[in-house]
Amino acid sequence: MFNHTSLYALKACAMIASMPPSTRVLAKDLARESHIPPQYLSKILHKLARSGVLSSRKGIGGGFFLERSPSEVKLQEVVGPFQKKNDMANAVDQIFDLDAPSGATCAFQRYWGDAVRHYNDLLENTTLADVSCPMNTDKPEAVAPAASNGLHVVGASGTNGAAATVTAAAEA
Repeated sequence: MFNHTSLYALKACAMIASMPPSTRVLAKDLARESHIPPQYLSKILHKLARSGVLSSRKGIGGGFFLERSPSEVKLQEVVGPFQKKNDMANAVDQIFDLDAPSGATCAFQRYWGDAVRHYNDLLENTTLADVSCPMNTDKPEAVAPAASNGLHVVGASGTNGAAATVTAAAEA
């Protein structure tokens, strides 16, 4: 249902949504933690920024962050820029030859139509807050410069704008 780019976008946004509000993360650090190729992820993040899901700041203290609260960002907004308009609806044409017996095609189309409606409802009614695990920065292990698999983030709560290493809690 999702192409690789959409899956990467969901994973990256869920990880960003898991961080404290106003946390900024560098693309290279997010790529390392999410196991997404860095240049590919950079293109994805920039497209999400152009579409209004993310924002970015350059320079010291810069990085990517959510433009709005995770509870306000629908999954459709995250995957929409990376999907063709009728990917799901046109899948029936890829499964059945257009010359297939009409009874089989019609029965499948009826069931497929239901699946497409459920899929679209899921994307429209699920937010990043629903699929991310908020991080707890009150625990010492959540902010640990020596963490082996941490993200370099800027502006995390309790850091007074200084850089901190925060372990990503969500693997979407």
